[in-house]
Amino acid sequence: MLNLPNREIPVVKFKADLPDFLAGGKPCYLKVDARVAGPLNAAYSMGLDQLSLSHGIAAEVIASTEDPETRARKRHEKTKSLGSERIGLFYDACILTWESNILNGGKAITCDREHFLALGDSVIPEIAKAITDLELQCRKAGEHLLTETENTIKN
Repeated sequence: MLNLPNREIPVVKFKADLPDFLAGGKPCYLKVDARVAGPLNAAYSMGLDQLSLSHGIAAEVIASTEDPETRARKRHEKTKSLGSERIGLFYDACILTWESNILNGGKAITCDREHFLALGDSVIPEIAKAITDLELQCRKAGEHLLTETENTIKN
């Protein structure tokens, strides 16, 4: 069995300003330190492959459902769960630490996996955009790192 060294994956530092009402009228923010996403982050890449496979299988099962209303309801539920599962995968494979001063029930939000995923399901557009921008920034950093690695190997 091989015991090869792991690649050092750079950290992406992300900060988003959010609406003040989320922090009781004070300037609100979301700060995250995350690993790059993409082919050089094996956990992220393998997780996306597995997610794609499991949802492809589910789509085949749903397509075989005869009742159109049931089929539409199942398709909607599966689409919604795909978003939540993708954010969970992103959290597990990429998020190192995060902090925010968002108020949750009048108190500072607990910065853990459960609450990050809940933010991912938020209906507040600025939060959804911040999480989407974070993932995009991590993916772009991963693509850049892959290009740098390929160029280094060529030289």
